[in-house]
Amino acid sequence: MSSSETAPARAPNIDRWMLLIVITVSVTIAAVSFLNYYELARLRWGRMENDRNAHYLLGLNLALDIRYLDVRAFLADLDGARVWPPLHGILIAVVLLLGGIDYRLAVLPSLAGWVGTVVLGFLIARRAAPADGNLAGLVAAVFILASPAHRIFSTDIMLESLGSCLSLWVLYLYLIAEQQSSARAYRKLALALTALFLLKYNYWFLVAAGMLAAQVLQEPKQRWASLRKALATSDWRKRLRTELCSPLVTIALTSLFLMIIVVLSGGWRFELFGKTVSIRSHHNFLQVAYIALFVRGAIWWKKNGHAWKQSVDFRVRELALWHLLPIAIWLLLPKRLGSFLFFLSPANGPNSPLNLFWGLDFYWKSLREDYHTGMLSALLALGLLLVALAGSNRLKPGAKGIILFVLLAALLTVTHPNRKSRFLHSWVPAGWVLSGVAVSLLISSIPGRRRELIAVGTLATLGFWQLSDVLTPGHSPETGHHALQETPLDLSDFYLRFLSSSHHTTFLATVPVKHFAQWTFLEKYQDRNRLNVFLNGFGWSAQENKRLFEKWLRATPSDTVVFLDVPLSSPLYFSGEDFHQQYREMLLSQSVFKLSQQQFFSQYGCTVSLWTRNH
Repeated sequence: MSSSETAPARAPNIDRWMLLIVITVSVTIAAVSFLNYYELARLRWGRMENDRNAHYLLGLNLALDIRYLDVRAFLADLDGARVWPPLHGILIAVVLLLGGIDYRLAVLPSLAGWVGTVVLGFLIARRAAPADGNLAGLVAAVFILASPAHRIFSTDIMLESLGSCLSLWVLYLYLIAEQQSSARAYRKLALALTALFLLKYNYWFLVAAGMLAAQVLQEPKQRWASLRKALATSDWRKRLRTELCSPLVTIALTSLFLMIIVVLSGGWRFELFGKTVSIRSHHNFLQVAYIALFVRGAIWWKKNGHAWKQSVDFRVRELALWHLLPIAIWLLLPKRLGSFLFFLSPANGPNSPLNLFWGLDFYWKSLREDYHTGMLSALLALGLLLVALAGSNRLKPGAKGIILFVLLAALLTVTHPNRKSRFLHSWVPAGWVLSGVAVSLLISSIPGRRRELIAVGTLATLGFWQLSDVLTPGHSPETGHHALQETPLDLSDFYLRFLSSSHHTTFLATVPVKHFAQWTFLEKYQDRNRLNVFLNGFGWSAQENKRLFEKWLRATPSDTVVFLDVPLSSPLYFSGEDFHQQYREMLLSQSVFKLSQQQFFSQYGCTVSLWTRNH
């Protein structure tokens, strides 16, 4: 048998062995990372306001709801997942139900996401490269393994690792769908997009925008010609007039008009049957408009849905039924649409000016210091990315979707006023995929056996250079894993030991630490009915706040109050509402509760006190 006859048989075996090697290496490093993390897990909770508190609290609540078969609480907790959808919390709940209520185990979904990112990066690069696919995949895997930020977030209760994994999963299925062009492939792509949407809205938007741009730019002249022909052959003006006369569309437009008035005016108050009615939120008007349009769409579907499914392209059909429809149903839930639009808008947590050069400087620093092993590594990845862009016409079908995803994600990330290092997390691995593809393009032009030798030498050099610190935890400015042997859990350890006999505890603080207070209590006592975090419900003046606090004192069933006093000078202080600072003086001036325990934590510059009911 000649070598030409045996080569095709050997190729699948080599592909399987390469994949097995990548899986084995990534799982081994993940196991080492988890063991290192397990001993230092407390230090990850470096701040009380970090998002990981809310992410863990959702998973913990769902786990307790399922354990105690509390269907009503389970549905309420799912309904509360508005700004951040519930997929990550559901995965944490599964882990806690199987492994026990322990925050150290809640990082396992992230750890699995990191392994998935490495493996999928390898698979995507291999499928996108026109030749030497295993080389392209291994180069991509090396860059992902070497990334300090990706390693540190692999053992964190955050959305980043799963976000990068699901983003690459969608891109991988997109490549398969473009190359196989089957209904089954597009159905899998649609379901993966739905999963990414239910993890985090902006991750979904970046990937969806990249793939949509790739489709629009694919044979653009033919697509625009088809669009013009469709508009010319259909009486769209008559259809538009008919829709505008529809009662449901009228309701939607009226609601949107009222929403605009509320947004511009700040809302209004009026008397109704002797009671004051206040309208400040735009969410309800937006929701009414969306529900009216959804019902109008459902009526159309009942009449024309079957014919539409038969006439439309199978790709559009699968994406509409398995992705757009689930999203449309999800957005029917209260305040989902408003939260979705807010999360994607510039109003979401702006922390820097709308300055493009400022954003470029900030993210270039993050790219070289957090996501690469240094300046030379970042420059190499960027240079290889440019090579991939130059050779984009040589790549396999679907690869242009990856390129447009990286370019659009970079543009939108840099220009958004909310800038954090971790906002690179979901899309930079796709850039490393293109770097791996670029290496394969460069190597493939070398003739003869020298190509294999140069490929092995290149991979060995890159691996030796990039993976020297691969077993270290990594680093990022937005994780709690620091060298200081201090954590706010010292505060919760103090007050929790006094609450075993408390039938109802109220938590007060001079900073908004609702999620931190809830999860620390629930993990120890696993009874949400015994805790109330009283950090809401205040007015807009000192006098009104005092009146409401006195009203609470007369009605509260609490027998214990935990008060966390974090002054402005404390390293644990972070900005909150002004009324939080009033708790200090109001608690000292009341007589319903008396001071029973108090401790000053000098390393944090704050005081924890416990107050019991004065019988």
